[in-house]
Amino acid sequence: MAEQTPETLNHFATLSFTEDYWKLPQESRCEVREGFLSRLRQSVDAVHLYQLAALESRGDLLTWTASTAVPAWRPLREALLSGAVLHSTGTVGPDDRTIVVVLTQYPGGASFPNAVATVTGLVRALPVPAG
Repeated sequence: MAEQTPETLNHFATLSFTEDYWKLPQESRCEVREGFLSRLRQSVDAVHLYQLAALESRGDLLTWTASTAVPAWRPLREALLSGAVLHSTGTVGPDDRTIVVVLTQYPGGASFPNAVATVTGLVRALPVPAG
């Protein structure tokens, strides 16, 4: 019998620390990082971190998180994923301090440009918390 590969949900994100973060004393920066990583580790099965300094100018850390897919959802997969999917992440608001994750599904007959335009309009209409 062939080995079954577990289904996982994976997410990659590039994170940048703000100027306010870099102004903190080293001990305070450590507390911020450890608090963030602790909460992240509590919410997923696996966390992988990659430092981007000197490699990539658009971020400080690359996170790769993974969680095992919930077996109870497998019978519903066809019904739930009957259309094309469009996923995106980004930051919005003052100083880009709010993270937005959009997971969408659009009908099979819709064009990709129309789906992108619709999702972009919806996200831009969301109320964003003040900084």
